[in-house]
Amino acid sequence: MVEERAEIRHMAAAFVSHVTVLLAVNLTHELDPVLTGLLPESVPTADELLDDHVLIDQVIRAPSDEPRLERALQWFDQHWFSSDKGRPAESIIQQELKSWRDMPTIFDLDEAMDRSAGLLEQLLRESTDRDNSSAQAVLTAVRAWQADPARDALLQVSTLCEPALAQAVEGLPSTEALRQIQFFAREGSLRAADYLALHFDTAALMEWPVDELTILLRTRYPLLRQEDVVQLLAEQAARPRVVPDMQFS
Repeated sequence: MVEERAEIRHMAAAFVSHVTVLLAVNLTHELDPVLTGLLPESVPTADELLDDHVLIDQVIRAPSDEPRLERALQWFDQHWFSSDKGRPAESIIQQELKSWRDMPTIFDLDEAMDRSAGLLEQLLRESTDRDNSSAQAVLTAVRAWQADPARDALLQVSTLCEPALAQAVEGLPSTEALRQIQFFAREGSLRAADYLALHFDTAALMEWPVDELTILLRTRYPLLRQEDVVQLLAEQAARPRVVPDMQFS
């Protein structure tokens, strides 16, 4: 029974993961002009993809030559549409959607992180005359995140970069590699609310049409629905405004 529950939870998580890829590709890539005349123009939300007919249309309209997309399409074909074990209850999938809804999807994050970590690993092997334990801890955290790409693991990478950079020698390639890893970790773990607070002026944000803002945010957070964006705006409006100190002469 425990194994069966674990398998159901795993399938629900896989569905959300692959649906996220499917949505992200269609939100950030040009669509085939022939298909756009046959299929709905608007990209559905992840919740709507629980309807097989909508999901199949989304699969059809997906462009090719993206490795993560190809893996997603293969999974749908082999596990979702062809499974004889049944599918997870919608409530379980909704729980997964809720936990991942405001997490970003950055397509080249895996590749960029792996490239920087590989460079750092090589540079650390070549520099045996310094204490590299802090940088080595960052590498270990990156490999742990690659094995289990959860937000907590990415936050751990970002946290470990702080002491590593504090000890790093300025101007060295290994220091730059650490900075790149820190940047990727921060961007990859930035929730939608924090992204808005970091990049948008609150007053200007309130003047944006919600439809347009939803389209913009979904290119980075493809699981968001318009109702989620409305909630985010309410939270931003409720945040205390920071008033700069006035200098008088």
